[in-house]
Amino acid sequence: MVAVKTFSPNKILAPSKQMETKAPQNVHIKVEPGHLLFSKGDVGGDLFFIEKGTVEIFVTQLDQEIVLTEMSTGEIIGVMTLLTLDPRLASCRAKDLVIVKKISKKAVASLIAALPKWLHIVLKEFTGRIVEMNRRYSETLVDLKKARENQVTPLFVATQMAPTASLLARGLKDASESVAVSDLLGQLVISLNQPKEMISNIWKVFVSTGCVTVTNDSSKKTSVVTIKNLLMLATFTEFVAGASKGSNRKIFRAKFTASEIQSLTKIGTMSQKNVYGAEIRVSVKMSDLTTELEKLNDGKVDLGALDKASKAGLITSTGNGDTLVLAFAPVLLVQTLGFLAAIKKLSGEIESKESPAPAPDSTPSSDEANNTVEELPAAGSTPAA
Repeated sequence: MVAVKTFSPNKILAPSKQMETKAPQNVHIKVEPGHLLFSKGDVGGDLFFIEKGTVEIFVTQLDQEIVLTEMSTGEIIGVMTLLTLDPRLASCRAKDLVIVKKISKKAVASLIAALPKWLHIVLKEFTGRIVEMNRRYSETLVDLKKARENQVTPLFVATQMAPTASLLARGLKDASESVAVSDLLGQLVISLNQPKEMISNIWKVFVSTGCVTVTNDSSKKTSVVTIKNLLMLATFTEFVAGASKGSNRKIFRAKFTASEIQSLTKIGTMSQKNVYGAEIRVSVKMSDLTTELEKLNDGKVDLGALDKASKAGLITSTGNGDTLVLAFAPVLLVQTLGFLAAIKKLSGEIESKESPAPAPDSTPSSDEANNTVEELPAAGSTPAA
């Protein structure tokens, strides 16, 4: 009778003392945010134990980047290629500061070689199925993303509305001139062939987030917006496109909350209008900033929001504590935050009750906002030039 030994994975995976003495020392690797630990197709086999931080495992499919999963502290990267020695199936990028311990494939080569041949065949087959599954999953996500982009959503219409408003405004020679809001919205209804309710709601979002500034013209007894403001609004479409093309990737990855957008907008607006003037770029001491906010009863500086803004490239900082100095472009900061808030509202991420406050004096009263809707001509009518 043949004795059958109980299979124990621990016995196979546990290195002997002799192997421990011959195995090379583990290497610690630091990966900065946004940098790659390895790319798809690189030679596989080494393991990476995440000691700190979070990484994204992603592939590029049909020119679209697809994040397959995220891995964080305590997880191990590279088990599949360790067993098969195939090239990396995907790329690995640090989301924040990441520290990994690299375990060389040489350190466990004897363990892998000790596995039965049939198990190598099973693992090879399993790896092939994983690759095919990832491919199909990635293609499905790409198709879903394209379908969403082509839907007539409020955000999609807004990206068409912003440059169209600018084009309609360019008929006037003087950029300081203004146009009646009701006339502008009427032209947009006809030009974009969209319901007046959608055009009005999108306009309200632009106004409430500070993307456009509406004022009262007493002589014309109507709400107006300047041509210069509409020309600035035209960059909204480019800003949205930058989320997928990569130019604004850091800003969108920061995932600012409504309260963080509101806090940073106060800083930008105060620096631009109330305290430091409207220079292209300003340097502000944190102590002075805190003092001014206290005077305005706006509370303390949100350090978490400042940290996100720094990582996103909206603000740079030098020094620390009482010597901390922030440098940023107030106009650009306020505009960027306004665009972010508008995107979140148009996509349904921010409810009306938690909408970020717009810049001071940039929003008409509730009566004016309501009048804007009532004054909008019906589709098919001819608005004033």
